[in-house]
Amino acid sequence: MTLRFPIWALAATECEQALDDPFSVRREQRGASLVEAVAFLGTATVVAVNAASMIGDATNAADTLSVAQDAVVIQTDVRALGLMRGGGTNLDLSMLAAAQRLPGSLQLAPDGTVTDRWGGQVALGPVPGSAGLFSLAYANVPSDVCTATLATAGNNWVAIGVVGSDAGLVAPADMTPRFAAEACAGGPHTIEWISE
Repeated sequence: MTLRFPIWALAATECEQALDDPFSVRREQRGASLVEAVAFLGTATVVAVNAASMIGDATNAADTLSVAQDAVVIQTDVRALGLMRGGGTNLDLSMLAAAQRLPGSLQLAPDGTVTDRWGGQVALGPVPGSAGLFSLAYANVPSDVCTATLATAGNNWVAIGVVGSDAGLVAPADMTPRFAAEACAGGPHTIEWISE
């Protein structure tokens, strides 16, 4: 059984509502309320802050990976080009530059100086008093990149560490995340790798 209301009864009900609150129809059709706008802006702010944080973390991870890869590329090229034959007493980055083997993240100045992405000088040369060993150093490396680079160094190095730190250079097997964090604490540092 269906109930039927006369049309005039529905119209009268709508009229009564309109008379009770003449702006109710208009209020329902408007956009977001002030509370909704504030909630939206708050949510957007949280999303933006988290995105900025993630971008910073991704940049540091990319920098760490780049430094580690560059060091391995230089080590491999020194070995492949036989630059340590005869003791490698003249070994420097100009030899890799002449062979067009410098990693792309390094900058070669007209005077032959090579710098890293933070403007620090990159040096390559024989280790004094240690025949057959060579040293690679990156200067001005930020602390967070320094820590991550040392903590993830592979075992293909004789020693690795921070120049001037109390800890000195250690074998990669002895390099722990805590050791790396202590060696890289405060300001930019110079990372040094020793290889055969």
